[in-house]
Amino acid sequence: ALILLRALGRQRAFLRVHLASLGERNRELNAFAARTAHDLKGPLSPVRGYADLLSLREEPEVREIAKRIQRASDRMAGIIDDLLELSVHGKPIPGKVTVTPVVLELLDELRSDLREAEVKLELGDCTTACSANVLAQILRNVITNAAKYRSPSRGLELRIEARRTDDSVELAVSDNGIGMDAETTAHAFEPLYRGAGSSSPGHGLGLAIVRRTVQAIGGTVELTSTKGEGTRVVVRVPAA
Repeated sequence: ALILLRALGRQRAFLRVHLASLGERNRELNAFAARTAHDLKGPLSPVRGYADLLSLREEPEVREIAKRIQRASDRMAGIIDDLLELSVHGKPIPGKVTVTPVVLELLDELRSDLREAEVKLELGDCTTACSANVLAQILRNVITNAAKYRSPSRGLELRIEARRTDDSVELAVSDNGIGMDAETTAHAFEPLYRGAGSSSPGHGLGLAIVRRTVQAIGGTVELTSTKGEGTRVVVRVPAA
């Protein structure tokens, strides 16, 4: 009994030391994440300041450009905050947003990427239980993938759908791009994975970020693709 008590005492002491070490590491991680977020947001301040100065000009075209820069810099700052929350606490900042305005603003932001694309929208009256930045980040990654992997032999056709299903909102993005073979489809959500022979720029993180973010807010994401025909991504997130 004495030997057992001594062994238990040693284990408790070891556990206390281990927990203290973990607590210190978590504090260091939080401090590092906060410094990183501050450093990433730093360059946005002068950009936002210059945009504010441009907005004082009389020319309507200049004021419109300034407004776009202001919206983009504010959105980027929000994305950094959401990524910080996700990395530290495992869940993005909560929120509530209607789908249609987010999609329309995002398409306006990505119009250079979607040049000459035929975009069809089927957006129901849906409200998601996540912030506008989180929803935009999810859709941005999916839509830019569609633009990046468009077919060289035909114009890009993009369909974006949103509908309420019970307690979820289903968002679907379909394209007629180059598509993926079965093996690439199976690994599409893995970080840093690049399909064999891929020559498009990127690091293989977009869909991995989508899956992690969607799962963190209690949703699911699925992808189906056919080589030479196109890809369809379906995201389901909690409805508000």
